[in-house]
Amino acid sequence: MNVAAGSSVTTVNGGITFTANPTGTATGNFSGIHVDGATLLTLGSGNISLLGFGADQAGTQLNAGIVLRNSTLVETRSSGNITLDGTGGNGTIWNDGLHIVTNVLVNSTAAATGKITMIGRGGASTTGIDNRGVAMGGNSLIRSQGSGDLEFTGFGGSTTSSNTFG
Repeated sequence: MNVAAGSSVTTVNGGITFTANPTGTATGNFSGIHVDGATLLTLGSGNISLLGFGADQAGTQLNAGIVLRNSTLVETRSSGNITLDGTGGNGTIWNDGLHIVTNVLVNSTAAATGKITMIGRGGASTTGIDNRGVAMGGNSLIRSQGSGDLEFTGFGGSTTSSNTFG
């Protein structure tokens, strides 16, 4: 599932749910959900839920469960939770559960609610590197502006190679 730069998915009093490669067995070279410079926004009530599994093909790279990059905005306003749940596939490098880079903002402005839950599982490649549960960088920010909790859970991939963090 690809949401390209400049795209916007917005709801008013409704949720946004993306599910990609739910069995995790599709072969190829792809991330389950790839949001590149786009906006996912709920106004009023409504949750945002992304569930992605990367491709299962040895010798490939960036088979992440969920990739958010290049100024992507994921935001709930008024009320609503955000859940990002990604599992990396099989490949040689960057098979992260959640791969969040380059000015990404995951934001809840909900005053009384607005929990943000992030769960990442690195890919199971036995020969790859960088099979991280949650990988974040490049001025990205995860923020709850109300009283909602931030919850991060990361599991490194099963490889014995380098950079396999939770």
